[in-house]
Amino acid sequence: GVLSIEAEECLRRLMMQKYDREDFQAFMRLQAAAMAGEIRQESRGEGLSVCVR
Repeated sequence: GVLSIEAEECLRRLMMQKYDREDFQAFMRLQAAAMAGEIRQESRGEGLSVCVR
């Protein structure tokens, strides 16, 4: 459960473009998981670098 800095940047770029409802819902689930502590953000502390995509 670590979201890498690189993956966060990819998500930021994707969300600045046109996206569909399914993408938005997936992003909201990811955000909820981060808020619940189910995943950690590498940018907020030490973690493994795991790239999404």
